[in-house]
Amino acid sequence: MKTVFVLIFAFCSALCFCDKISFSADYMQGSASETNNKTVLERHAHITTETFRINANLIELEDENYRYVTATGGVRGKSLNSGLDFTCDKLFFDRKTNLVYFEGNVSVRDDKNNVDAYSQLMEYDLNTEIATLQVNVRLNQNNSKGTGSLAVYKINDKTVDLTGNPKIVRGEDIFKAQKITLNIETEEILLDGKVSGNVTSEDN
Repeated sequence: MKTVFVLIFAFCSALCFCDKISFSADYMQGSASETNNKTVLERHAHITTETFRINANLIELEDENYRYVTATGGVRGKSLNSGLDFTCDKLFFDRKTNLVYFEGNVSVRDDKNNVDAYSQLMEYDLNTEIATLQVNVRLNQNNSKGTGSLAVYKINDKTVDLTGNPKIVRGEDIFKAQKITLNIETEEILLDGKVSGNVTSEDN
């Protein structure tokens, strides 16, 4: 019975979204009706689409075309296009819009550019590869350590815009402004609005 349900699920998903989806778990239960389509994957739950991969203790797939994915407990995700790795307490994925929402202890790792970012909330657009982090944002990239209330990480542009009392610290040097833009590739920073800072000069 489970095998039949899996085959029907995979076939319908491919037709509705033109996006292959595969999944596995230790336990699965599901229902399919005119008013309620829901599949629950428990224990070592895993799903993979053409753009995103999710691992969690519990994954729920809902809506008529299994458009919505909710993951909780030990959540790990990965963008298969950019290679970014994510962890959080809870994840919500809209397969139709390709938007992913993260809640609670959000962590982002970009191995290609040696970037680590942390926040409490984040929205990630798989179409544009732009991550928007909110609440207690922290960013580490080589010698730069940034903080702020909001960060917009544009992966393709290799830039991070920090706002909300942003600050970047490099060793003993401190930079503040209304908006700080960090170029991930060159490590240059651009300060905009009410600029201030403390810079330590090296003795020759």
